[in-house]
Amino acid sequence: MQKRRGRSVGPLSVILIASSIPVAAQAGEGFYAGLTGGGNFVEDQKYRLDDSSVFGKSSFKDGWAAGLVLGYAVGGLRPELEVLHRQNDFDGFYLESTGALNPARDATDVDGKQSAQTAMANLWLDMFPKSR
Repeated sequence: MQKRRGRSVGPLSVILIASSIPVAAQAGEGFYAGLTGGGNFVEDQKYRLDDSSVFGKSSFKDGWAAGLVLGYAVGGLRPELEVLHRQNDFDGFYLESTGALNPARDATDVDGKQSAQTAMANLWLDMFPKSR
């Protein structure tokens, strides 16, 4: 049994992205800090042995991401460090049949989560910085 689920960007993600644009445009010279967040979308994880066909997969619900941004703006350049936490809840697990003694199994009443901490360095160039 194959279950197909489409991915969409939620309204909260769009609002968070749109609300961060004016903040970056109004940033002056010096240190700055900000919060970031949005949706986190994980593809199904497939299990294989030695490049053979898929014998199982696990799927995850759409999750969230939240983090902190620290940077310094000088002369149109903005180097920054972004640290995030991402989390998705476990949705289900499916194993293909491997023979008469091992029938296919589909488990949706399982519990768990997948989380990750990430860090990224950015260097932004403000094309038209405000002159004072």
